[in-house]
Amino acid sequence: MVSTSLYRQGVYTLGYDLSLVSSWGRCAPVTDHATAPSPTANSYGTRDGRRFWVVGVEADRHWPPLARVAGRPDLIDDPRFATSADRAVNARELIAILDEVFATRDLAEWAEIFAGEPDMFWTPQATPDEVLADPQLRAAGGSNGSTTMIASPIDFHGTPSEQRSHAPRLGQHTREILSEIGYDEPRIDDLVARGVVAVDVVDD
Repeated sequence: MVSTSLYRQGVYTLGYDLSLVSSWGRCAPVTDHATAPSPTANSYGTRDGRRFWVVGVEADRHWPPLARVAGRPDLIDDPRFATSADRAVNARELIAILDEVFATRDLAEWAEIFAGEPDMFWTPQATPDEVLADPQLRAAGGSNGSTTMIASPIDFHGTPSEQRSHAPRLGQHTREILSEIGYDEPRIDDLVARGVVAVDVVDD
């Protein structure tokens, strides 16, 4: 039996970004939301510095509820934004208007407003640190080991995954491998001194 979950799949999809944060404390660059082609499927910032996604992938269906959530029903039939084609052409202008609106309230306030508009799908945008700190990540099997590593999103019954070792450091096994193929210590030292091979100076 093979099992998985949407949560683990989502985390695995973001594995590169999350690994950058867990290993080096750095976030990968993100696309500028101001250039998104669809204002109804985009991220926006709130007054308290949080961000959220609106997931209106059916542009014409989801545009009226998004305008209502933003408190701007007057924009629904505005000639600049009346159709999906109009909104694509004038996306920057509409995104700027929505940016200004969504920056007037905290995330918690917007959550209450979105709750009253069930035809508009949305979700808070968690930071990589928040995802990595989420207890549900480990409970769902999304990470494992003493060092946080993003796990495969699938489990095979009877063969549970486990973290056997860390990935080797650059040059960690250079001396060991060269010794196995017949190089003695003086020759290895010479290769290291001349910069031919890299050796990790950190003790195991």
